[in-house]
Amino acid sequence: MQMEKREEIEFAALVGLDWSEEKHDVKLCDLTNGNRVESVKIGNTPEEIEEWVLSLRERFNGGYIGICLEQSKGMLINKLLMYDFIVLYPINPAVSAKYREAFFPSKAKNDPVDAELLLELVVKHRDRLTAWRPDSEQIRALEILTENRRQLVEERKSCVQRLQSVLKKYYPQAIEMCGGDLSKEMACAFLMKYESIATLKKARPQTLRKFYYSYNCRSEEAILRRLEIHKNLKEVTDEAFIIKSYILAVKGLVKQIRSLNKSIEEHEKEIASIYDGLEDAEVFNSFPGAGEVIAPRLLVAFGSQRDKYPTPASIQNYSGISPVTEKSGKNEWIHHRWRCPTFLKQSFHEYAQHSVGKSVWATNYYELKKKEGKKHNTIIRSLAYKWQRIMHKCWQDKTPYDEQKYLRHLQKKGSPYAPKIAA
Repeated sequence: MQMEKREEIEFAALVGLDWSEEKHDVKLCDLTNGNRVESVKIGNTPEEIEEWVLSLRERFNGGYIGICLEQSKGMLINKLLMYDFIVLYPINPAVSAKYREAFFPSKAKNDPVDAELLLELVVKHRDRLTAWRPDSEQIRALEILTENRRQLVEERKSCVQRLQSVLKKYYPQAIEMCGGDLSKEMACAFLMKYESIATLKKARPQTLRKFYYSYNCRSEEAILRRLEIHKNLKEVTDEAFIIKSYILAVKGLVKQIRSLNKSIEEHEKEIASIYDGLEDAEVFNSFPGAGEVIAPRLLVAFGSQRDKYPTPASIQNYSGISPVTEKSGKNEWIHHRWRCPTFLKQSFHEYAQHSVGKSVWATNYYELKKKEGKKHNTIIRSLAYKWQRIMHKCWQDKTPYDEQKYLRHLQKKGSPYAPKIAA
């Protein structure tokens, strides 16, 4: 169903729904019966939600029901999306909190009152709200997968930091012997095979060389450096019970890292299988430095509905990349947006960083701004802002990015960094 049609439909009832983990408080305005308001509580199980929704369909003969709530993801949303007569108006929790505070300055929170305020928002201010039109199943699945992958990577990073901390206490030489990156399978295998300095000392140099070869590590310089460490090994402690305690911690962390590596790999395979089949994959693959990790996240950021972001400013504002200007009396100040989708904002920031060194103009832009004394994060935000304009144009036109074409455009309009590019 198109959003334009949803804005024109006549609702049979409007609902304010305040959700929680155990139950949902509901305020319903019956527009077919003199705007009569009634209250009800429903449980947070698929069965109870379905029973309530089907009762609404029967009561209002399949007429449209508008529901205002504070959630845009999760079981409740997924369940409500199954019914074509339900129109959702997701509200940012910060918006409803400010609305509540206008009536309750003490910041007292009460679920039935919150449901009533959400109902008031959708009844009185529906013209200012946007009905949520979900993207395709593939795009939404890709969104879940890319976010989950990012969380798994962060969990692995935490495990690696803990592992490094433990090794420094009893076996610091292992960090260099593992190759530095403790998230790699070679590092995990090394720590499981050579769990302490005592076990490593027993290994022959040729055995270690064979181990590195088996993990495709054939840099003679690196191998010789590690063999030199092996030759001069010194214990940090000789207390057997202390060492055994650290070994157990290391093995536990290695098992977690291996499990996370497997899950990350599975997510990446599923992301690729969905992403490669999407029409816009060619567009986002064309951006320098996007790669197999960032490109799917950029596609998810824009989605497939061209009318969702009619102008570059719409995606720049929603993602939180564009700055905000505040005025009060004679004072005026600029700052970045505070309330925005965090993962979406991270995707554009990370891409902007990846583009430096991959794109000619982006690299020169960064270097020139650095010479002007700008801070790294400020330059990256500004670069992301520029990339969003380019991406929006390519996305709307369904045309892959052409670096040479853009360089000619910069030179033609007399860009301050175009002369250096020409040189």
